[in-house]
Amino acid sequence: MKNSTKICIFSSDPKIYTLYLRISRLNGVRRSLVQAKNGQAVSDIAAQWGFWHLSQFAKDYKQLFGETPSKTLTGLSG
Repeated sequence: MKNSTKICIFSSDPKIYTLYLRISRLNGVRRSLVQAKNGQAVSDIAAQWGFWHLSQFAKDYKQLFGETPSKTLTGLSG
C-alpha cells in the first residue's frame, strides 16, 4: 500500500488507524506465541507488544483468532 493511500485512509477516521494498530499488534503477539520458547508466559509476551489490560487483550485475541492466547502458546490450535 502506498504511503499516500495509508494517509488518506487513516486521516478519514482516526478509529480506523487505532483498529489497524491493534490488529497489527495482535498479529505480532500471535507470531510470538507460536515461536515462544518453553517457560514464556502469555502475559509477558502480551506486555512486550504493549497490551497491559490482559482481560481485554484475551477478549480481543479470541475474537480475532477464534482461540485463546494460551491455546496458541501450547500449540493446541485447530
